[in-house]
Amino acid sequence: MPKIVSVGSINTDLVTYTPRFPLPGETLTGTSFSSCPGGKGANQCVIAAKLSSTPNYAGMIGCVGSDAYGVAQLSNFATLNADTAHLITCPDPDISSGLATISIDEAGENSIIIIPGANNYLSQDHIADIPPEYFADTTHALFQFEILPSTNMAAMSLIKTSNPTTTTICNPAPALPLSTFPPNFFQHCDILAPNQTELSLLTDNAPSTSVAECVAAAQTLLTTPSTGLSNIIGKHVATHKRVNVARGGGAAAVSQKRKPRRRRTNYATMPANT
Repeated sequence: MPKIVSVGSINTDLVTYTPRFPLPGETLTGTSFSSCPGGKGANQCVIAAKLSSTPNYAGMIGCVGSDAYGVAQLSNFATLNADTAHLITCPDPDISSGLATISIDEAGENSIIIIPGANNYLSQDHIADIPPEYFADTTHALFQFEILPSTNMAAMSLIKTSNPTTTTICNPAPALPLSTFPPNFFQHCDILAPNQTELSLLTDNAPSTSVAECVAAAQTLLTTPSTGLSNIIGKHVATHKRVNVARGGGAAAVSQKRKPRRRRTNYATMPANT
């Protein structure tokens, strides 16, 4: 049984490099092209799988299409020895695997179009089919917002009911206003981990320019009864500070820790033995 479980999206990134973005109706010659496994859920699983050489240390709960992209994703998880017992293939041939078409210009700016595809096929009914004992050894369960909210909610509930000691962590990306979520959506989420932009969107565009404003926005979420949240760990981009806000004794306790700048790594394309 997996120690770390990721519930979420599985995409293939189709990346085009171009001198500049084309104008409407314009055709440009690009510089180069690459493709790689991606998706926030899959990336979390891949990183977790690389933490241990033990087979099935990390598990992926998600859905791929029956196309070549889905086959490649399944092969990637197999190479990493990830548990895919509850990674399903969408039976509808007209539903593609999740895709992200990404254009990057010479200045490093990007534009992204995401096709959810099979990610939106994964439903709460599929989650209900997972036996509770699957989570017997799970210490951490990871979530994002690239699958249906109802599926996320069902999975968080099932995991916490099956194994109350599991820590559930949600990365709220892509972020939406809190008002768009079902009531008590976060009641089984132990830790919410937004960046400052996501925190602002969750709180209906509350200011989040300074660290103090981020703390205030986090406190607003913690004290909103319908969320059920108890811990928020956020990142303030400008100062590279990590802001921890926890609810305790009816008030929020705040700690701030400077986080060093790190080079971004594409974990999904690293060799399995890295």
